Amino acid sequence: MIARPEPFYFKHGPQGIILLHAFASNPNDVRLLARQLERLNYSVYAPMLTGHGTGDFTDILVNANPPQIWQADVQKAIEFMRAEQMESISIFGISLGGAFLPLGH
Repeated sequence: MIARPEPFYFKHGPQGIILLHAFASNPNDVRLLARQLERLNYSVYAPMLTGHGTGDFTDILVNANPPQIWQADVQKAIEFMRAEQMESISIFGISLGGAFLPLGH
């Protein structure tokens, strides 16, 4: 049995980075970058965007308005990092992940 991808959080330093994966992808795409950033004393969180990582590509499009849902996923990731009391939070994304910026910031 193949393990499904999961979000991950590498808590290391006081500055947080959120890494967002691509459209047909999952957090595994950014794991190597996350480990390098962790070695540089950053705390790194890679959430799973809704519908991703299920093994069925059509799950990505099942919701009526995925961009709004994914934007909410990004907001939840920011709230998570704030709860972790990061001094600062940066957000980076690959492809689709790069299209989502925090609202109202």
